[in-house]
Amino acid sequence: MNKFKMKTLNIITVWYNEELNLSKLYESLKFLDDSFFKLKKIYIDQSSKDKSVEIAKKYNAEIFIHENKWYADPDKKWAVENLCEKSEWCLILDADEEITQELSEEIKKALLDEKFSVYRISIHTLFLNITSWVFLQPRLFKASSVEMKNNIHNYIKIISNEVWSLKGIILNKDLKNNLSEIYSIIEKNNRYTEKEIEWVKIPRYKIILYMFLMPIIWFFWFWIKYRLFFKWMKWFIYCAYMWIYQFNKYTKLYEKNCNN
Repeated sequence: MNKFKMKTLNIITVWYNEELNLSKLYESLKFLDDSFFKLKKIYIDQSSKDKSVEIAKKYNAEIFIHENKWYADPDKKWAVENLCEKSEWCLILDADEEITQELSEEIKKALLDEKFSVYRISIHTLFLNITSWVFLQPRLFKASSVEMKNNIHNYIKIISNEVWSLKGIILNKDLKNNLSEIYSIIEKNNRYTEKEIEWVKIPRYKIILYMFLMPIIWFFWFWIKYRLFFKWMKWFIYCAYMWIYQFNKYTKLYEKNCNN
């Protein structure tokens, strides 16, 4: 047990203007008490204009103020590479996420056993009070077992063969920071596509092809994979915005290609 007490778990959160979500995130960590290991809460605030920093202080987080990059991935990379020892564990959470008690218990066991160095966790994204997207991401890992990147939505490259998936889940209450979820998803779609096109380089003929194909593929992929026809109106809205996301991305790439 003494060996277990020596371990450090870094909870890394990066975001902007999350006063409506941060308390829920930190409250969900109550089952990860530090009686068995050192729990270090790292909060990187991208120059918020609300009370996000005050809330993070209330929960004894180590706070770092960075410029607003409009997406979190570069600062997640910075935190892992500059604030965490290679031998330490990291758990990356978004400010609009919460972990379940079951996941907390699994994390404790993972740190105690150390059978694997990277753990994938199932993320359940909620939209209009339904689970709109379920996917696995490597969120719990030893700093030495991954390579961090700046890419949006794809910021962790696993360099270890010791990978396992946990049963517990992370609830991503995405788009809850605004009174209108529709307004928020439109704003995020525009912001994220602006960042994606910065490093996407494909020939013009592929841009035109993807502009027509990818929106359709994404729409029906979500529609079929998550059986959206059972709650058809909410699912249709979500799938339609996935269609718009892809169409926005490739039309912006087309515009960029024309101007070069």
